[in-house]
Amino acid sequence: MKAIVLAAGFATRLYPSTLNKSKSLLKVNNKLVIDYIIEKIQKIKNIDEIILVTNNNFYQDFLNWKKDREILTILNDGVSKLEDKLGAIGDLLFAINKRGINDNLLVISGDNLFDYSLEEPYEVFRREGKDLSLFYDTGNFEEAKRFGVALIENNFLVNFEEKPQNPKSTFCSSSTYFFKKSTIPLIKEFASKGLADQPGLFLQYLYKKVPIFAYVTQGKWLDIGTKESFEKAQREF
Repeated sequence: MKAIVLAAGFATRLYPSTLNKSKSLLKVNNKLVIDYIIEKIQKIKNIDEIILVTNNNFYQDFLNWKKDREILTILNDGVSKLEDKLGAIGDLLFAINKRGINDNLLVISGDNLFDYSLEEPYEVFRREGKDLSLFYDTGNFEEAKRFGVALIENNFLVNFEEKPQNPKSTFCSSSTYFFKKSTIPLIKEFASKGLADQPGLFLQYLYKKVPIFAYVTQGKWLDIGTKESFEKAQREF
């Protein structure tokens, strides 16, 4: 299995903190956000490579952070301006093509903070033999409007909407996915349609094509995409 960390965003909602720094390289209580994520990923024993995709502006910063860790590969998607961004699925496809990947995938957003293990959902992924997406129950319909929202029946995804005005549940995507290698052609197919920005839009497309196991996490989860959530992370992590 390969892990792909998507960290090529410009994080404009966190300006000025992210004018010259990736939000994945910001510190939460003296520890880099990316280090929280990598530590969780490395506990999955079958992952033999962690590929992080960043943009041209932050590429050298990530190389400096990587140091001599051989399991890590840093890819530069070549983008220097916000208006030229490839989007999350575009960057995912870039990594797949650049590394010639034909393996199962763990795909995770580089701005996630969470305290639960990835080992258990990985074991469920192996046991079920189905694509798997992690969800977090916000317990708040108003808050759910900010995320991709799932309807779940018998542990499988039966509906998914990206940032709905009227959420059908409070189960929100945590931007963490386990994909079988047989799903890679569907990633390529979706990207060819020019809808390559939000990974939630791919999930909205994918659940109509293949069964997706919906794993509801137990524990804390935060998307640090806003100043408010970043400040909350400093208090809770």
